[in-house]
Amino acid sequence: MARATATQRRTPWNALRSLLPSPVVRRARLTLPVHTLHWLVAAGYLLAAPAAPLELAPLAVEALPLPAADRTAAATVLTPQGERARGRDLPELLEESAGVSVKRFGPIGSFATVSVRGTSANQVTLFLDGVPLAATESGTVDLSTLPLSALSRVEVYRGTSPVALGGQGIGGVVNLITVDATRPRTTASATGASFATQTTALTHARPIGHLHLLAHLDLLHTAGDFPFADDHGTPLNPADDQRPRRENNRQEQASLLLKADGPAPAGRWRATSLTFARATGVAGLAPRTASEAHLSQGREVATLGWEGERGRLAGVTARLFGEVERLRFTDRLGEVGVGRQANEETTTSVGVTVTAVREVGRHGLTLLGQGLDERYRAINRLADPAAATPQQRRVATVATEDQIALADGRLTVAPAVRYARYLYDFAGTVNFAGLARPLPDRPDAGHLTPKVGLHWAATEELALRANGGRYVREPSFSELFGNRGALLGNPELAAERGTTWDAGGDWEGDVGAVAVALGYTYFHLRLTDLIQLVQTSQRVARPENASGAALRGHEVEGSVHLGRVGLHATWTHQTTEDRSGDAFADGHPLPGRPRDEVAARLTWAGEQFAPFYTLHHQGERSLDRANRVRVAARTLHDVGVRWRPRGGASPDLTFEIDNLTDDATADVAGFPLPGRTVRAGVAWSF
Repeated sequence: MARATATQRRTPWNALRSLLPSPVVRRARLTLPVHTLHWLVAAGYLLAAPAAPLELAPLAVEALPLPAADRTAAATVLTPQGERARGRDLPELLEESAGVSVKRFGPIGSFATVSVRGTSANQVTLFLDGVPLAATESGTVDLSTLPLSALSRVEVYRGTSPVALGGQGIGGVVNLITVDATRPRTTASATGASFATQTTALTHARPIGHLHLLAHLDLLHTAGDFPFADDHGTPLNPADDQRPRRENNRQEQASLLLKADGPAPAGRWRATSLTFARATGVAGLAPRTASEAHLSQGREVATLGWEGERGRLAGVTARLFGEVERLRFTDRLGEVGVGRQANEETTTSVGVTVTAVREVGRHGLTLLGQGLDERYRAINRLADPAAATPQQRRVATVATEDQIALADGRLTVAPAVRYARYLYDFAGTVNFAGLARPLPDRPDAGHLTPKVGLHWAATEELALRANGGRYVREPSFSELFGNRGALLGNPELAAERGTTWDAGGDWEGDVGAVAVALGYTYFHLRLTDLIQLVQTSQRVARPENASGAALRGHEVEGSVHLGRVGLHATWTHQTTEDRSGDAFADGHPLPGRPRDEVAARLTWAGEQFAPFYTLHHQGERSLDRANRVRVAARTLHDVGVRWRPRGGASPDLTFEIDNLTDDATADVAGFPLPGRTVRAGVAWSF
């Protein structure tokens, strides 16, 4: 009997089993608060008494206002309700926002990142219910680890970082809001798609007196064996081009969200736990793909918070949060990256945030204090010694903002300042491509970053806004030390710095019987020591500093509704320039940044049938700083139809065809993307 490969042994049960705390995590000292919060939320849910009968959850999408965290920002609110039957993921939703670019390493469930206004993914800070994600291991958050079905709304801030969220991003901020636990409901959805892809999502929420509880489970399986274009590393010789199927690309993943909240003295307490597990093959980059390399990943995020609602404590919020991430990459045949590898990386972060919001006359004051302890440890089973020296970083942040209302409240001026102090405890060696590499000294650092925003309600329909600020970002642990096979770290990276400003406006009104909403923004960024992912060979990509870069462009977003017909479209046009002074790259466009990106969605809302069409266009872009390796422009067309019984009752059925014209294309670092994909789904509300 043939020996089962590592990929074949990764079953859905194994993925679910890895949700439990592993021995590696139990040995990490900082993981105790995370697991304590996780099991407190779980125990509260499981021990609760049965609730009253549940009401039917409506499927209608409610209109939501712009985010209140920073009204001067260029911001977009995305609502994933109604998408449960489609089986879409978070990267697909984010592509609908102006100024946003999503990069994928393969099909649904694959590593995916978001960038804003041409910045790198590390320059965009992601939050889950206001808590920072991936503070340690990766400033880059893998979007595929965040189930769309668990979210009620997504707030995208472009070019500005609200002080109330505590973090900063040169490109912007994405705040993910999980589903509400206060509304009782039970929902279920399932989809099936090409390449043996299945998704399942279950949600149950119930109140017990003044206590609200919610549990959400999300599962994904895909073989990922789609055909792709392979030029065998000879792009100028089409004679050897082939279109084989992707191998060793199977994925199994599961996520569990638990939420609870209840009354507390002078306010309310809230607890959230999100646990994620994945097992996947690592196919690598063409022309040489891998047959045995595989990666397993687990993440736990837990928060326990208190929100003041009465008396002098109204507007005060305190949160304790923790995050643990585990990565195990095995490539014993040396098929991916550099050399034979069997790496384990464990990263932890524990932090506390306290915010206070007060209105004093015309002033809306926000004060924030945050402390964060971040740790990273790597083990290479093939090295001697196997474990590298643990690394630690502590960060203390204070910030304040004043939103000043002038001209009878029609004009808002919002100055803000943030100071962050980084204390490094880096020493010894780290494992790099199977070798113990000594670390260069890294001094402590402090960064003062001011910003200011303006918002003017010129008329009831027209609002004008402008923002400007300075930002600094220290490299993440994954950028410094990480090793995911084809993606390697760089311990010598410097902090990147940037200044950004933007100006624009929004208009919303009726033109006859047509409801119209339009938004426009011009943006400009100057970056120093920009950290960008560069493909250094056919098999490896790593982050590098560019001495200088400039990015500028235009964002246009609009929607039109006439009766049952709706059209939403975004267009981002940007110009990027390498200003490093390096002869081979100076003056060239930055790698991975297309000049134009367009997204459009056309819908017709019938009583039962709702057909839709979507378009995604991305212009040509390079993969290296010299612009020698290029990826052609792509335009993808999706069509589908949604059906619901009269009155909006369950079930909710969807059928669609993605990439209708079966274009063979690639994304970041040359990773191929699927061609034509057929999928169908169903969703119920009980």
